[in-house]
Amino acid sequence: MKRITALVIVFLVVAVPVLCLGADGTAFVRKDPILAAALSWYIPGLGQLYSDDILSGVVFYVVENALLIGALVPFVELKLDITGNMGVGVDLKSKDTIFESNDQRVALALGVSLVVIHIINVIDAVNSARDYNKSYENDLRTNLQYDVETDSVVMGVQGRF
Repeated sequence: MKRITALVIVFLVVAVPVLCLGADGTAFVRKDPILAAALSWYIPGLGQLYSDDILSGVVFYVVENALLIGALVPFVELKLDITGNMGVGVDLKSKDTIFESNDQRVALALGVSLVVIHIINVIDAVNSARDYNKSYENDLRTNLQYDVETDSVVMGVQGRF
């Protein structure tokens, strides 16, 4: 009994995925738009990479990290001491002098831009997952025929799986 169970498990793990592959060797797996949005919320561009939209994923990752660094540079102070220890600290300004210099105004504008781009990133991740699913659903067709000669019904699914 144990051998039969082991053979069934091996068949399910090895043979079923191979049978579900399309003609070009790829399998269609629906992408979840909510998961794509969550991935892009935490790591910019990861939702697009999940949805196989590599170019926009890389662009969102680079743009958001550049905006983040540009927004934080005027507020971060790098401290080096003689012993060679290096540390990064935040230079907190008093309420009177905050956003007094042009650098800090630019940093504020970059921070606002970062928030807007991040929201666009999450929306684009959802749209990328939906577009991925639609591109494969359009290729998927069902077939239902009645064969008069053999008096039988033929059912099938044609397309990529």
